[in-house]
Amino acid sequence: MSVASLHQASSSVCNLPFDIPSLKPGECHTRTITYSSVTRNYLLCIPSGYTSREQGFMPLVFNFHGWGDNMHSDVKEAGLWSFANTELEGNDTFILVHPNGFSDFTSPGWNSWHVPGSGGHDSPGPSGSTCNDKGNHPEYCYPSCGGSCSDDGCGWTHCYDDVSFVEDVISDVKSLLCVDDTRMYATGCSNGGMMSFHVAESMSETFAAAAPVCGSYPKGYLNHTEGGLGVPIMTITGRKDETVPGNATRWNKGDEDKVHPLSSDGYYYTSVGDITERWSSKNGCVTDQIGVYDVGEDVEGEANGLSCITYGRECRGGDVISCSWDGGHDYYGGSGGGVNAPLVWGFLKRWRRNRDGEVEEIKDDIN
Repeated sequence: MSVASLHQASSSVCNLPFDIPSLKPGECHTRTITYSSVTRNYLLCIPSGYTSREQGFMPLVFNFHGWGDNMHSDVKEAGLWSFANTELEGNDTFILVHPNGFSDFTSPGWNSWHVPGSGGHDSPGPSGSTCNDKGNHPEYCYPSCGGSCSDDGCGWTHCYDDVSFVEDVISDVKSLLCVDDTRMYATGCSNGGMMSFHVAESMSETFAAAAPVCGSYPKGYLNHTEGGLGVPIMTITGRKDETVPGNATRWNKGDEDKVHPLSSDGYYYTSVGDITERWSSKNGCVTDQIGVYDVGEDVEGEANGLSCITYGRECRGGDVISCSWDGGHDYYGGSGGGVNAPLVWGFLKRWRRNRDGEVEEIKDDIN
């Protein structure tokens, strides 16, 4: 479906009065939907600035939590909700969705997102096993993976189609609120950062930008998606992250694979350099120029050792930014610290998809 037709699809809702007593602005509300014969939940957070459907289209941000986390705790950890609801006003704010991953009827603490390379049958992948012996966890063979997973035991998520789940969530939100279809965004940390990459590729006609935090691609799955539209990308990585490291680490020293970053728990990932190079190419950037990205005065950068680099120039599909900071496996500045949101939103809000589906920068009167 084209961006133009998507925009038109929500216009009838936007012309109706907003009179849903159970959905009060300034609060987060649990929504339940069923897809693939399973029940899934998400939090719909409506900012106090959302006063009526008639006020116009409002951007929509997806924030995906990490493995083992859930939508309720992630609201506090990511900091986007308090930012959208208290720091921003009127049309400067956004509707926020915190979807809940799926534990697949296993341990309640095993909520996960299925991305290419994470499922029970995805390893060995194009570049071999996605873990070493330390990452061999046959107990992580979720029922949706058929109950019989790969012998190397590298799978660690359920096997349902989470892209379809996200599509259903969008449809549900649009049936209730006035959403700007040209300004949908994705972010999240860890497994949620991986899911942000995944929807940016698999739903590139839907999402106008993505800001994956402490996320990566499982080894060998960087080029799993061919085609698609360019998407502005900002990666945010802690230099001390040993769970999803951005570069080869001390854990690689005694391992046969010294190229793919190896986590402390035995899983291989893709380096930040390879990720930015691939996205620069995908976005049609002229990659002979690297510069410093200005995060703006609203972002606390110096205290956290923040450094953000732009890769390439004249990017038809939007900028590719790589940020690193003096932290570990966490949202920028630490969970609940309040400094992650200005960095993430400051990047996301710059972009939209025009009526032809092309990415364009919002240079004047940025919301």
